[in-house]
Amino acid sequence: MPTEKNCPTCGKMYGIIVTSLTVALMPLTPSLSRGMQDGSLAASSLLPRYQFTPGQQLIYQGHGEFKYQNGSFITQENTTLWVIRPNGDGSWHLFAKLEESSQRIDPRFPSPNQKGVIWMQADVYPDGRTDHLDSTAGQIASFPEIIPLPVSDQEMKGGWKHTGDEMQGEDSFGIVTDKSSMGAQIMIHQVHTAKNDAIYLSSDSTDITFDLKRGLPVQEDETGAQGYGFVGKSVVRNELKSVTSLDPEKLNQMSDELSIYLSARKEAQALFSESGMAIQQIDAAAAKYKEILQKARARLKLPEFQKEIDEDITDTPEMVSYEKNSAQQRDRLFQTPPADWKTPDIEGHPHALSDFKGKVVVLDFWYRGCGWCMVAMPQVKEVAEHFANQPVVVLGMTTDTPDSKDAAFVVQKMQLTYPTLYAKEIAASYHIQVYPTLLILDQNGVVKDILCGYSPNLRDEVEKKVEALLKTGTPTPSAP
Repeated sequence: MPTEKNCPTCGKMYGIIVTSLTVALMPLTPSLSRGMQDGSLAASSLLPRYQFTPGQQLIYQGHGEFKYQNGSFITQENTTLWVIRPNGDGSWHLFAKLEESSQRIDPRFPSPNQKGVIWMQADVYPDGRTDHLDSTAGQIASFPEIIPLPVSDQEMKGGWKHTGDEMQGEDSFGIVTDKSSMGAQIMIHQVHTAKNDAIYLSSDSTDITFDLKRGLPVQEDETGAQGYGFVGKSVVRNELKSVTSLDPEKLNQMSDELSIYLSARKEAQALFSESGMAIQQIDAAAAKYKEILQKARARLKLPEFQKEIDEDITDTPEMVSYEKNSAQQRDRLFQTPPADWKTPDIEGHPHALSDFKGKVVVLDFWYRGCGWCMVAMPQVKEVAEHFANQPVVVLGMTTDTPDSKDAAFVVQKMQLTYPTLYAKEIAASYHIQVYPTLLILDQNGVVKDILCGYSPNLRDEVEKKVEALLKTGTPTPSAP
């Protein structure tokens, strides 16, 4: 699954494919049309529904292993959910802490145990819908231990689906056991499919044991497989270990301070979301960044959130150094005269930058192992189709090697119709650091803009910049 990181030139998210044993977080959005908008139960008493009580503390523990050719990845995960209060629309306000540790066990590649913490909060409805989701994990769009539930007897018998965004894919659900066979529990079988499954030869399914009386999932057994990169299979079990009650005043304080922390973090990070920030702007943004976090820090009393925000403040100099280095590389790229590179496409036909003189050129740098590259690719394909009859050229620039056949595999699976060039050395000459990265070149081959990372609005952003170049030779400013 993709690991999100900040693109050094624009602050958006990009990703690389890595193996993770994180217990599946089901993608949910507030726009689910399946559920009742008031959060009420359907007429059938057989329908499973989440049931929460203010003050509840739920602790889930998970263990997983992914075995590949010569080693394995081991993951331990603890998830704590706190129920704060009921809302007027039938939902409950919950927040959660996910603690995960993972280690690669491979004698060829000794590696330390890696740990991470994610905080999040959301409003959760009885049928599994979530709203107002906020998290320290950036673009995460799911809440732990929550899946969409059937909203009718028809779905209970025939199954139901939920479709997420381009990266999340689709989840299909079905009841595989009923009350007569499991008593007060049912088994829900979930199959996750994503557009990248064909690229990475991957599959994933989970059996969820749902306790009807308690209104909670009590066990999840996930199995997965991957046929590219780390080729192997994974098994993960996650279990509900305890349900206790905490002091409501303590919980309210935790909820309030989490909101303070998340709000300050979002405001501070927004300072670095602008594309193309000049070096002289970075120090001022960093000072404001630190000021925002320090003001929030003064309002926090609980050690867990003080620790989180202290780490953010401590990391400020490293972030500033990274941003300045990226800005310098970007400036060098804009100031460097175009070099007439030459390279073959995946079919062996030669191409040179000079071949496209007089045309706007869009270069999409990618490689097969980049999950976000695959997600962004359909939008790049739409850009190529949009400008098919205009002086615009879209080129796929793969850093995969010809011997691997990976590029040809991706082109065939994604049904790309524009040329794909072998471009590992070209990527280095353009100082490409993250993937995907799109460069927009003017009619003389000069780089005029950079877009890195996946964006749901990538197509619109690229088309706007290209159309501006077609009219004036100057692209519109990069959007935040």
